Amino acid sequence: MHSQDCAEETESSGGIAFSLQSCYDNPDADEMYCFIYDDEPANPPDCQTNVFDNDSCTYGTDDGSFYIMEEEWDHRFPAESPQYVFVKIESVGDVGPSEASIDNVILEINGDETNVLSEQASTFDNIAWNGGLSPDWSIFSDGSIFMRAYGTLRPWNSISSFADVYGDREGIWIKTETSEIIHKLTLSVSLKFGRGYEDVGRFYEIQVGTGTADDDYHSFQVLGKVVTALTLSEPGNTYWKTFTADWENSAGRTRLGNLMRTSTSFSI
Repeated sequence: MHSQDCAEETESSGGIAFSLQSCYDNPDADEMYCFIYDDEPANPPDCQTNVFDNDSCTYGTDDGSFYIMEEEWDHRFPAESPQYVFVKIESVGDVGPSEASIDNVILEINGDETNVLSEQASTFDNIAWNGGLSPDWSIFSDGSIFMRAYGTLRPWNSISSFADVYGDREGIWIKTETSEIIHKLTLSVSLKFGRGYEDVGRFYEIQVGTGTADDDYHSFQVLGKVVTALTLSEPGNTYWKTFTADWENSAGRTRLGNLMRTSTSFSI
């Protein structure tokens, strides 16, 4: 059985957790057992408080994983700090005449078809020229420093309606706070190549992931990524095209626990 199947069975039966364990009585089979845990007292009672010192409460297994359903995790382990979703759009490669214009950055969390980014952060619209700097996005420059010098908002020296990313290992990033336990992320970006659209040494990378308040564009965990790479036969698109980077937890709305080599036979 796979984790998704076990998660669905746990949810339908009203369980609060499940574990996937190796098929201990048929070790050569490519199978996993699904153990579902109910919110009931342990039987025998000794297993309620003294699990691993009691042989009747454990069994050996070579592999295994333990999952807690999302609502139960929220109840037992309330978040001590907020979670953040990060978006990063990076220009990489030849620093000759080349850039990409971006617009309509849409970030959805957990399948909710609502853009969690503000309209201004999403569209870059109607921001008065201030050196091309966005009040919502931060610029990073790990290679060339053109974006720090000339900003990202466009058209140049006027009210903005889109943004540009360019240079080598330069780009923009943003993070947004969420109270949800994240099991799915969908990021879409409208992008079109400008100058250098046939340069195979030029590409753009769009990333989405999670982190904490202390993380930045360097340290967040990348969960979804799309690269707008070129080939000699397929130059960059010079029209607006939507690129999507997404990620989904294959176990559904569950929270992964620590890998365990023994599994208790009692309910938690």
